[in-house]
Amino acid sequence: MPVLIGPGTISASVVIGQRHDPISACLIILISVATCLVAIVLMKRIHDLVKPRNEPLVERYFEIAGRITALVVGTVSVEMI
Repeated sequence: MPVLIGPGTISASVVIGQRHDPISACLIILISVATCLVAIVLMKRIHDLVKPRNEPLVERYFEIAGRITALVVGTVSVEMI
């Protein structure tokens, strides 16, 4: 996943920096990072609250969601490059 997300993140940051003034660009990037962190923390909490018998299903869901996210971000990064 980092191979796909890295170029997309860098390209998105450059595009945001070009289209907005510096303060707005920094704020947009910080909000994006904060949103990602909140999503990760929520997913971790959900994972911790799940009963042990449902844990494999939740792990599989997270794996599938991660792969779909990587494909979407990879596609966007290729388009941006």
